[in-house]
Amino acid sequence: MGIDEDIMRKTIGEPAIDMRLTGIDDQRFDTRILKGKRYMLSFFRFASCPFCHMRMHQLVGCYAELGDDFEIVAVFDSPLKNLQSNIEKHHVSPFAVLADQDKHYYQVYGIEYSWLGVFKGMFTRIFD
Repeated sequence: MGIDEDIMRKTIGEPAIDMRLTGIDDQRFDTRILKGKRYMLSFFRFASCPFCHMRMHQLVGCYAELGDDFEIVAVFDSPLKNLQSNIEKHHVSPFAVLADQDKHYYQVYGIEYSWLGVFKGMFTRIFD
């Protein structure tokens, strides 16, 4: 997926764009409820991505250590039903896990995919 010329990338510390998506709990999630809190938006590949599941497992494991004033929001580029069936059998998530089937927010944030990035991620994870 390429980036349109008129889409600007966000940078660390820059205010996040309000995001409204449906979560694996079938509830509509709106990032405006996090106003005043620090939070991390974590974008993942497709719902059945094994490396994404490894990362989700890490995030779930360290979530309690982050404290009450920090939140995680995980976003997958998958249909909700597919995300629910893949995530719920692997993780009980204490944070929002959202489906962005149309990749709207992936485009807004300039999230790109490449096979080089996939292999780089695999290699990095093996030797971490």
